[in-house]
Amino acid sequence: MRGNRIRAARTGPARDRGSAPIEVVLLAPVLVLMIMLAVVGGTAASVRIEADAAAAAAARAASLQRTEAAAEAEAHRAAEATLTERCLGAQVAVEADLTPGGTVTVTITCTIDTTGLPSFGTRTITATASSPVDAWRAGPDS
Repeated sequence: MRGNRIRAARTGPARDRGSAPIEVVLLAPVLVLMIMLAVVGGTAASVRIEADAAAAAAARAASLQRTEAAAEAEAHRAAEATLTERCLGAQVAVEADLTPGGTVTVTITCTIDTTGLPSFGTRTITATASSPVDAWRAGPDS
């Protein structure tokens, strides 16, 4: 009789049997959603870092030019060289004051596509950077 009580204590009540598969079924969608959000957040953070770096590189490259047309062309080239294919439809806006001591400001706007992740669509990321023009160089007309 004593052996039967020990066995009953180990197995537990019969109503708890089979609850683990139900818990897995209920938690699986929540875990999948959390993983999808982590992927989207990681992609957005990575593209944000790339856009910041591209804006800084474009502003620096443009600040070394002598004319506004050359500054804009160099900013576009530097941005395209820095951005990866994850940044779709990148737009580069340049505001240049190329006089000695002026600043060049570059704003990059790009869209990331969260393909494969339903109902997340696209996200737009904007990065802005400024770079000073050397105060000791000759002006843009020299």
